[in-house]
This record gives sequence, structure tokens and C-alpha cells, in this order.
Amino acid sequence: MRNVSLFLFLLFFIFSCSSTNKAAKGIDQGNKEAYYDKGLKLLALPHEDLFFTFINTTVPDSPGEREKLLSEYSKNQEQLKTFFLDQGDVLKAIHYFNNLYAVKDVSEEEINTFYTHIETLAKEKDYKSFCKYLRLSKGRQTDENDFYTLLPVTEYNFLLAEISIKREYIDKNHELRKDHPYAYGSGIVLDSHHILTAYQLVEDLFLPDTRSYEISIEQKNKAFSGARVISCDSLLNLAVLETKTELQYIPDFYRLLGDSRTIKRGQPIFCLGHHAGYTSTLTKGIISAETRIAPDGGTWIQVDAAASPGAGGGMLIGEDGLLYGMILGGVIHEDINFAVPSNSILSILDQLIPGMEIKRPWLGILLAEKIDLPGKVYISGIFPSSPLTETGINIGDLLIALNDIPVDSVQNAKKVIHDLDAGNCVKVRYQNTTGEVVRYVYLKRRPDYPVYSAIKNTSRLDSLYLHFGFSVRLDYRKQIKQHIKNKTFTLTFYKVNAIKEDSYLEKMGVKPDDFIGILSDFYIHRTRYMEVLHIPADQDSHQFQYIEDYIYRMKREVYDENIL
Repeated sequence: MRNVSLFLFLLFFIFSCSSTNKAAKGIDQGNKEAYYDKGLKLLALPHEDLFFTFINTTVPDSPGEREKLLSEYSKNQEQLKTFFLDQGDVLKAIHYFNNLYAVKDVSEEEINTFYTHIETLAKEKDYKSFCKYLRLSKGRQTDENDFYTLLPVTEYNFLLAEISIKREYIDKNHELRKDHPYAYGSGIVLDSHHILTAYQLVEDLFLPDTRSYEISIEQKNKAFSGARVISCDSLLNLAVLETKTELQYIPDFYRLLGDSRTIKRGQPIFCLGHHAGYTSTLTKGIISAETRIAPDGGTWIQVDAAASPGAGGGMLIGEDGLLYGMILGGVIHEDINFAVPSNSILSILDQLIPGMEIKRPWLGILLAEKIDLPGKVYISGIFPSSPLTETGINIGDLLIALNDIPVDSVQNAKKVIHDLDAGNCVKVRYQNTTGEVVRYVYLKRRPDYPVYSAIKNTSRLDSLYLHFGFSVRLDYRKQIKQHIKNKTFTLTFYKVNAIKEDSYLEKMGVKPDDFIGILSDFYIHRTRYMEVLHIPADQDSHQFQYIEDYIYRMKREVYDENIL
């Protein structure tokens, strides 16, 4: 009897697991009430990611049931939006309004009414920069106090800070090293204790091998140390430093920022910074292009005014005496330099100065535009941590629309995501071999280092195809003792599963079923390095005359303009 009871229990357990797995795979045809009730329970959780996983992977009896749950989500977001408007929380109200926009039709009148209310609240919160940004971006009437009257370019000298950074870190030999200094650049004084600079100047401070750092500031021959990074936006390439020492400043810094949408190609422009270590150097040039696609998101201004190393974080000044951007640098000796537009700075400044955490979103995919099909954008890569992995999207699928906004270019797709936050919902429409598919995706936070995060959060072997264009079979490996450069190594070799067309290894003759042994795999700054030994399927490595001919060295730099 006891054996019979145990048998029945195991049978019930197996059946229960089987039913659960079927639901997770989207083939549950259970009754409507069970589907609806489970969706409501998930919607009541603090984060909506499980709710959207359920929406995307579980098939109800009829499409109307999914719409019913989305309607409940819409009501929930409407209530939260209203609550935070009443509380005067500008940023959270915008967050929940964006979620509404993803799941229901919102009229132009509703949008205008909402942002009129937001501008009123922002004024009450003293978000002067954000109010100005709203007026400029929404085409509203500018305030009479939005801009300073003509300010001579020479007046900006005292607002320029000189920044140098020393860093202690652990090198690849596990030894503590010091850079003296490792970085040098410029900054713009915002108020009595805050300086705006380029994120690229401080980004290495956030690497896992950093142990300590010291930031020194000099302003008008007054030098001091002890500044610290309190906030940054890696997407816009902005960072804010805070100092204990009081700085000389101009009140209401936001009034110095011009409307970067108004600049024109050929217009004279000045760059003020510590070019090549020469303090407060002013160079002159023209606007070469009003907009250039920035590597990670948004746009930059291109100028031909000299911007040598050390000028990064400095000022881009117009003839009218207004700031139109922050210098980043560019192509050395080629008169091709870039700056973050002033409107981008305005959009985020009121969050950076108080040290708020900036949570930029991402879909965790790589995009490419089809050369033979203009206006078509397809998925060229998917990060292992992408929130889209649960939707069934695959490499090669076409991205049709985001929040019902047609995607006809990579830049267009990036703009939609750039205007949202981590934790927002976005409606994704894509096309695969069976037709068009609609999914609602909970956006995750975009890592500051997408490549490093992909390696850190997943198996390095899982990310080989994404980074280097080949994958291996984890179930087929063998260990071989190999003599290389007067040393004997015991290496694990993996059978190659797939090789990407036109990848480096494919060009070197690597094929499926060949063997790859990984000699080294490490990460320095924003680049992953790998050294592998290739053994063709029909050869024995001990028969190689020159084994070095089969050792390949690769590196994968940070992804540029196609990451979303």
C-alpha cells in the first residue's frame, strides 16, 4: 500500500510539472477565469516583469482575454500616474504615463494636457533646466528668463575647471598599480559645489578592478582635491562631480544653455577647454554637422574647431555667448570633433545635480539596416540578458514598430527607447518567418558596459557567438596536453557548433565540428580579448609543424551605433 501511495504521488508530481511547463511555453488552453486570475495576481506584484512574461508566453482561450488583462494594466498605470501627479512627483508621473502610451491609444490632446501639468509641477519643484527643456522640445513659448543676454566668450574662463584623476587598480597579474594621473580633462562649473564633465573621463573608476581614486580640481589658479563622482549618464556621456570646496559660479546655469536645435551648418563656434594641457585655450571653427548619430544613443554636434585631448568636458560656445554643448573630443589631427548638444544636457541636469541614479533602458539587441531593402531594420544579435529572449524573437527577424511608431532606421528605434526608462513597458512588433508578432516587453536597465555585463552575468561560452561569431557544443569536449612555446598545457577543447559567415574565425578556416581550445579570455576596460587554438576535425595537433599558425587572437570592442 505504501508503494502504491508513493507511485500515485510521483505520478501526480510529474503531471503537475508537465502542466506547468506547457503553460510556460505558451500552449496552456486553460479556462478563462484561471488565466485572468493569475494575470491579476502577477499584476499586483511590485514589478511588472513577471506579468509581461505571462502575457507573452501563455496563450489564453481567446485574444480578448489578453486584451482584458492589458486593460487592467492600463487602469493600474492610470491610477499610479494620477497619484504621482497629485503627489507632485514629476519623474514617476512621466514614467507611468509612458506605460499608458505603450498599451492604449493616447490622443495629442491628452499628451499636451499631461505635459502642461508636468511643466507646472516642474516649476514648483524648481526643475528649471527640465522646464526649459520641455518648452524647447515640445515647441512651447519660451520664458523670458530662459536665456542670459549676450555674454562675452571671455567671461566663461572662470566657469572652466581643470580635472585630473589618479586611480589605483588591480592589473591582469593581480598586482596593485597606480596611474599618475590616468585621466586629464575639463569641466563646467554648474553651481557652488558641482561640475559637469564627460563620462568618458571617469568611466574607468567604475571598473571592477578599481580599488581607489583621487580627483583633483583647479579653478582660476585655485587647486584642491577630494571631488567625487555623484551621478552619471553613460548614454549621453555626462557625469557630475561634487566638491567640498566652494566654487566660483554664475547663478541659474541653465540660462547659459542655448537651444541646440537652432544651430546651422557653417555657423561659427568656439571650443573652450584645457587643450593638450594648455589651460583655458579657446579655439574657433564652424558647425560641420548639426546632428551625428552618437555611438550609444541620441546625437552629437560635429565641429571642426580644434579639441585636443584634455578639452573633453569643456564648452562649445556660440557667437551669441550661449553654450550649445559640451566637448567630447574626436578624430585627432582631422578637425573632426564632437559635442553633447545643450538640449540633451538640459533634459537630465536636474537629475544629475542631486545625484539621482539614471536608469536608461535597453532591449538588449543589435540592429542592422538591410542594404537591399531600404527602411527595413533586422535583429543582428541578441544579448543573453535581453528582455526579448522570452518573446521568441530570433536573429534575422525584422523589427517593424516600437509603441506603434514605425522603425525604418536604427536611429529611429533608438530614439523611441531613449525617451523611456528602465521599468517601462514597450510594445514591440516584429516579423519572423510565420508573420507579424506583437509582444509587450518590460525594459531592463541598460548596463554601462554591455559587453562586460554580458560576460559577467552569463557563461563566457554562451556569449561566444555574440562577441566573436562562433558557438561551441557544451556537451562535446575533450582535454588534450599541448606543448606551446616550451610549455605544456592541459587544454579543454570544444567542438564548434556554428560559425558566423564573414567572422574572423570563418575567414581563418574554422568550420563546424572543428575543435577550439581557449588559451586566454580576459577583459580590459571596454574590450574583451581572446586567444584560441584551432584543431581542424581531420587533423591531430601533435602533427602540426608550426602550432603558432593555428593560434588566433581576437578582440571585441564596445558595440557602437547598432546597440538598442
